[in-house]
Amino acid sequence: MRATRLMMLVAALSASLIGAGCSRTVGSATECQIFRPLSWSSRDTPETVRGVKGHNAAGEAACGWTP
Repeated sequence: MRATRLMMLVAALSASLIGAGCSRTVGSATECQIFRPLSWSSRDTPETVRGVKGHNAAGEAACGWTP
């Protein structure tokens, strides 16, 4: 159940980064200033790890995050 919620969060964050291109502001900060790369643990499911990697890839493309 927890992994499913994390997957949904990761998908939503990734979609917002890709769709917005980090150009929208939230308050006085851009999405690139608010969101950060995520990590995973060995206890996470393969789907969760894929979702986290997708989130991080979107952030790398849109915001210049380094792996």
